[in-house]
Amino acid sequence: MGIGSGLVLPLVGARAADRAVERLAEHRAQVVAEALVSALGSAPTREHPRVVRELDLRPGLEIALTDASGRPIEGAIHGVSHGTLRHWGAREKGTERGWVFASRTLAPPRQDVVAIVAVRPADHGAGARLRSLGIVGLAFLALVTLACVLMSRELGSGIVDLAVRIRALTVGPGQASEVPITSLDELGDLERAFNRLTARYRLEQARCAEAQVVLDQVDRYKSDFLATVSHELRTPLNSILGFSQVLAAGIDGKLADAQLEDVKIIEKSGNHLLGLISEILDLSAMESGRIDLHREPTSVAGLAAEVVRSSEGLLRGKPVQLRCEIGESCPPADVDPMRLRQVLQNLVSNAIKFTDRGEVVVSAAARPPGDALEVRVRDTGTGIPSAELRTIFEEYRQLGETNKRRRGTGLGLAICKRLIELHGGAIEVTSSVGAGSNFVFTLPVAKEKA
Repeated sequence: MGIGSGLVLPLVGARAADRAVERLAEHRAQVVAEALVSALGSAPTREHPRVVRELDLRPGLEIALTDASGRPIEGAIHGVSHGTLRHWGAREKGTERGWVFASRTLAPPRQDVVAIVAVRPADHGAGARLRSLGIVGLAFLALVTLACVLMSRELGSGIVDLAVRIRALTVGPGQASEVPITSLDELGDLERAFNRLTARYRLEQARCAEAQVVLDQVDRYKSDFLATVSHELRTPLNSILGFSQVLAAGIDGKLADAQLEDVKIIEKSGNHLLGLISEILDLSAMESGRIDLHREPTSVAGLAAEVVRSSEGLLRGKPVQLRCEIGESCPPADVDPMRLRQVLQNLVSNAIKFTDRGEVVVSAAARPPGDALEVRVRDTGTGIPSAELRTIFEEYRQLGETNKRRRGTGLGLAICKRLIELHGGAIEVTSSVGAGSNFVFTLPVAKEKA
């Protein structure tokens, strides 16, 4: 029986040694995979190749980032085909082709990318060498190996658990929880450090939540104040405009030419102020979500032509051609016609305001594959400095010092952007100083009724 035990122990020890090496490789692959995903999640996309290259330099370790089909995006694993990578990417871990691998999906917005870490077990020949050491040595080594397996399992699972928790904190807001201290060694130090980090995270999370409550309240106060003041201004202003129109019409008696000119100035200034108040009210309504769209199939060609005709009076004799170049074949858009008119009126009036000679042209065409319209308002005006293009759609943003004589609230383009986005479209601008500007926005095409 003693001899039989002596013969069995070397075999058990050899298999245990091989298994210990493989388990260590499994833990290494999983820890590196978690660390890789965490590092990629906190780094800009342009830094991902560098992160992969740095980890890939480690001996016995190869890394690949693949798409859903297994096609490598960054890095590669020697001797492994695309099909095998696709198979590995669908599994969390495994052993195949002499590699021990672990795969993890990246956090949004790159959830279509899979990180695969493959580890070559450090020494598969350990079992064979164990057999040559003798019965007593193998039996002793088998016990040591078994202890190592248990220790590596405990250590590896603890590190993997910490990596998962850290990754959860970096991906997005969540409930951070402390981990129990499982040992007094380096793993215990790591667990205590993580608990300190968790406590600090919860404290900062609470502070951010309190600050957000204050900011939301201040924002509501601001919106309510703007809405109240604007309404209070609009009521007397409508009276001023009404009586100025009565005076201009001569209902209470004919005015002298100088008096009539003064009344027209009052009416013009009142209309300008009314427009500013309307912009503030529109922005306040959009910020609070109180604006509703009444969408219907709308002829962009017809609406743009009306806006162009009504804007001709803004030219005031300037040598500027104002044209609408939209054919009848242009499909209707699924929009709120009143809000689309507001957008076009704002863009056209801005173009006229900043164009002293040349042309202002409104055009539109279907964008392939035909589910969206692309509308353009182009001018040959003063243009916009490149430094101001990045902020031109922000609230209360004005052009530079050269245009102080043409001031407004700075809300027109911000309102246009919000209205277009409410319709599911987008707006952008290209411009250069002295060469004019080109505003382009998209709108959804109205679907034909079945």
